[in-house]
Amino acid sequence: MEENNEKGHLELRGYDAAYKFAKEIFEKYPKVMKTIVLFGSYSKGKETEDSDIDIMIVMDDVLNKLDENVQSLIFSDVDKLVKESKVKLHLNFVTLTAFWRGVIAADPVSINVLKYGVPLIDTGYFEPLQALLNMGEIKPTEESIYASLTRSELYSNSAKLKLASVITDMYWAVVNSAQSAIMRQGDIPPSPEVIPEMLLKLEERGLIKKKQIEDFNEIFTLGKRIFHGEKIDISGEKAQEIISKGLDFNSKMADIAKSK
Repeated sequence: MEENNEKGHLELRGYDAAYKFAKEIFEKYPKVMKTIVLFGSYSKGKETEDSDIDIMIVMDDVLNKLDENVQSLIFSDVDKLVKESKVKLHLNFVTLTAFWRGVIAADPVSINVLKYGVPLIDTGYFEPLQALLNMGEIKPTEESIYASLTRSELYSNSAKLKLASVITDMYWAVVNSAQSAIMRQGDIPPSPEVIPEMLLKLEERGLIKKKQIEDFNEIFTLGKRIFHGEKIDISGEKAQEIISKGLDFNSKMADIAKSK
């Protein structure tokens, strides 16, 4: 697919751009490039104007010594070709050994590339594997099933940690904003555990309301529990509630801190 740009030059798009890149890098390293595959939205026919062109490059590490110097040279040449391209290329490098391990273990990522990928340059490696997959000869193993389950648990735990970090980040946000407001009143910056007592003095002066103290105490208490290693399940709804309360509290503290 080609189209004229504003300067009247022809601009390679989609498959043409991917093939042009693959051909040029293969000509530079014919013994290293085992196969170069187009995958992602373009290989599935679901591309849009904003889609990246995803390309997987399988490098033969069986018959070649891919040491740091060789890889550095390859990556340098690849980087030049990518910069010269008129379209956005997104490259994924993988060794022959690593890709083969993924295939025989029926790793979801490897299988997805094998199922939908379009070989741009192939030295007789990728297409036979595609045929075996289509024939049902490549099947999930017990190892791959449990590996996927393990990854799921890791991502779930990561999500929980990110929600917990919302609380700890907001803890420090309200602590710092409270300290700024307290300093504006002429007091020295208090340590976090003294802030609740100092906020009561601000309430007595009519500068803040009881609700704002309650919000601070809630965030402060949750943050301390997490810092002490207590396992707390924080829902997305609760995290959003804490953010909202924290932002309201910080806004009020900022008003006090900026007043003279």
